[in-house]
Amino acid sequence: MSVTMKSSEEETKPLQFLTFNFGVGARLANHVFELASVYGIARELQRTPIFYIVERNYEDQLKQVEEAFPGLVSQYKIETGLVPNDAEKMDIGRNCCQYYDIGEFRGKSTRHLHLTGQFYQSFKYFEKYKDEILNFVAGPKQFKTLPMSSSSNFISCIHVRRADFVDNKHQATDLEFTRNAWKKIQHDVFAEGREYLTVVMGDDQKFENQVFPDGHISNSTKSAPLNTTIWISGNSPTDDLIYSRYNCDSLLITAPSSTFGWWLGYISKGQTVYYIDIQQTKDAVYVSGQMRVEDFYPPSWHKLSISFALFYCCQQIFSIFYNFTPELDCADKNFTFSKPKCELSKEEICSQLSSNCSQFVVGPSPFHSMVMDFGMFCGDAAYNAAWVATIQFIGVLVGTIVYGHLGDHFGRRPISLIGISIGVAFGAGSGFAPNWQVFAALRFVCGTSIACILVVFYAYILEFIRPEQRVFLRSFFNWGYARVVFTFVCWLCGYWRSAAIATSLLALPIIPIVILVLPESSRWYSIKGRHEEARSAERRIAFLSGIPIRKEDEEESDQKLDKLDDKVYTIRDLFTSRKIAYRTIVVGSLWFSTSLSAFGSDLNSGNLAGNFYLSQFVSGAVTAFAKIFVFLLDTFLPSFDRRRLHQLPQIAMLICYGSIMLLMLLPESDCSHQGARDLAIILINIVGVSFIEITWDACYLVAVECFPTRIRTIGIGTCSLLARTGALLAPQMAYLSDLFEPAPYAVVCTIGFLSLLISFIFLPNTKGVDLAELDKDEA
Repeated sequence: MSVTMKSSEEETKPLQFLTFNFGVGARLANHVFELASVYGIARELQRTPIFYIVERNYEDQLKQVEEAFPGLVSQYKIETGLVPNDAEKMDIGRNCCQYYDIGEFRGKSTRHLHLTGQFYQSFKYFEKYKDEILNFVAGPKQFKTLPMSSSSNFISCIHVRRADFVDNKHQATDLEFTRNAWKKIQHDVFAEGREYLTVVMGDDQKFENQVFPDGHISNSTKSAPLNTTIWISGNSPTDDLIYSRYNCDSLLITAPSSTFGWWLGYISKGQTVYYIDIQQTKDAVYVSGQMRVEDFYPPSWHKLSISFALFYCCQQIFSIFYNFTPELDCADKNFTFSKPKCELSKEEICSQLSSNCSQFVVGPSPFHSMVMDFGMFCGDAAYNAAWVATIQFIGVLVGTIVYGHLGDHFGRRPISLIGISIGVAFGAGSGFAPNWQVFAALRFVCGTSIACILVVFYAYILEFIRPEQRVFLRSFFNWGYARVVFTFVCWLCGYWRSAAIATSLLALPIIPIVILVLPESSRWYSIKGRHEEARSAERRIAFLSGIPIRKEDEEESDQKLDKLDDKVYTIRDLFTSRKIAYRTIVVGSLWFSTSLSAFGSDLNSGNLAGNFYLSQFVSGAVTAFAKIFVFLLDTFLPSFDRRRLHQLPQIAMLICYGSIMLLMLLPESDCSHQGARDLAIILINIVGVSFIEITWDACYLVAVECFPTRIRTIGIGTCSLLARTGALLAPQMAYLSDLFEPAPYAVVCTIGFLSLLISFIFLPNTKGVDLAELDKDEA
């Protein structure tokens, strides 16, 4: 095998060569990196790159690269033997993933320059020659088992890396992140008239089928009502690279240090690449300092993590703080309670104080709440405090409907800006409320802004997160981490008015960024047929990223095709047949009960004994990490079907909350709230919360897998609406603890038991169901 360089400059330039240490034993993508980087360095130094074949396996690995990048290999002079002893050493590439300046080696007269490092994994070595690199890829192939790119479809590709990444050094593909990122990308890239298709590529087909076990899934985002089909690639790595080059309109990298995923994205057809933030996953290659992020990831790629706006969403649990009620006592010398105060409910305490005490005394409090300022301790006033939280949840429900439609009609940028601005203003304004009625009205508006962030803002902002930003969390929907920060701010403030202002201002940095930096989503412009404005937005993003737009991207067609299915489905279609109605009722009831249980136990956590702030910090951390259990179950116990995934955590939750009820019925030994009983209640409550979080995953998966494609979006949307309804009742559950301390847990156990019965009797086992066959059954 001997091929010389095809450059037309070879005959005129001196015979100077660039040699390197081939990383024998590495995988395909690492070899592509080193060959591409050495080629780029050789071009800059005006030298001919040489590949020395030291032994047979060198040639075998070079042939593997040649199958995918024949044009790249053809640029090398192939020689058999060792690097000449007189070669001048070029000491760069000591760390795998950093760019080293090669300026000092320009103009060297020595015949051989020898690179002493390995792999040279930085796009900066060859970015100048990217057009050539793309042309070096082998020509297109016909893949009978995978969809081919056309003007009528959009192919979203996902790379999965598991086999050798399930260790403590690399972030392997995460099940939850992949599903959530896929949904967000689908929302972002949706173009009217084009069929949305998904191809999953990777090294673990068993896991890939667990990500999308049905093979035919519908998007659950209301603003992008289209169907999508999912294929699991069985291609070789070489063929996956070729497929990406000519078919992948977008590429999601789910293992941030995977070089194979990197190359799938770099050469992808659409050049729209998303990746999980390695600064959050803390891969060993980053933590050790070998990787410089700005040298490894091109600035035009989209880093996926959560923005400041997530912290504003934690306003949903602010009622834990502003409704905090300290202990009450009486200053009258002759007053005594009918029995030890720790054996009385809050309602009984209030009753005795109201009838027999002339002067209330408020005990020490870790947080000065709205309840304390407005004297909402007992009777109707205490119930009104619970209603404030309910009114805020009503605002979330209303905002979900209103902002979703506004975002589709007027654009993501203006509606996001309006929603966040209103939320910050009204949230901060609630800190100045003169009475609880004004406070409730302001919190209603805050609720609508929370919905705006959840529905509109995420789909918009995640495309534009700058690589330099480091204050973002690991993945979508890390509610627990945001809750920890939210609790920390409340701890710093210590007063509900300053906390309302400070926690609202957490989202303030987003406003000037949206106004001064970010354009409207080019995707939304395309959907509306405003193609010139879409190109202008793309140019703006290109300017911000420092990467010019390629000509082939400028030539995107303005033509839009008619939708294949023009029918607009509604909730009524969920009851067109007995079978679908049955599924709707079963799955919807599970969503309702899970939401009621989750928010009910969450909002009641402020009523438990123990250190108030520590309990909230730990609850946030447990919520953040609870999803790890779902990952472990799906990965290492694949026999767990959807019924078990729902039923076992539900049983564990019932045991936890049943135990709490029994413990609350036991008398306290000294009424100090510091005994073993109270500590046990707090710890068991935290464990119960984690099991509820696991149940959420089962609810979502079953909803995705049981509705036929034509109404899956409506089905999941209806389930979400029922969940919001359950959340509306949660604040009232917390109020029940004033009447009878175990009451909230009694309600959760009752609802949970009914949910468990429904699951045992009616819940179908949908794991691995073929939704294509499901659609045929419904046809």
